[in-house]
Amino acid sequence: MRKWQETIQPWKQLSLSTLYVCLVLEVVQSTKPRGIRVTIQHLDEPQAGRTHTFVIALPLRPEGLGVDFFRACGLDIAVGGHVTPRDANGATIRVRFAPSGDGSYDPVTFEPNEEENR
Repeated sequence: MRKWQETIQPWKQLSLSTLYVCLVLEVVQSTKPRGIRVTIQHLDEPQAGRTHTFVIALPLRPEGLGVDFFRACGLDIAVGGHVTPRDANGATIRVRFAPSGDGSYDPVTFEPNEEENR
């Protein structure tokens, strides 16, 4: 019997101008570094299944990537108000990525997924 082998294919590069539809898989507390650890997964081809994990720094401020993420997930954000981070689990959002120093990609923009709001 012939040996079964599969070739490992690299992911296609992400475009800086594209907003990718992603599912929020997990939102948990992070102690090192201190913050909120988020894992998202691409839903559309050719990136479907690709995951990214990033940490949202604390404290949350009225502007910035952290509150932009929670707003995109449909959570209400107000100065002096509270947010329950785990409520973002299961949300579908649109994300723009930029290359990071280590060769991976970091999220730089979050937007609500209009398809979900129709």
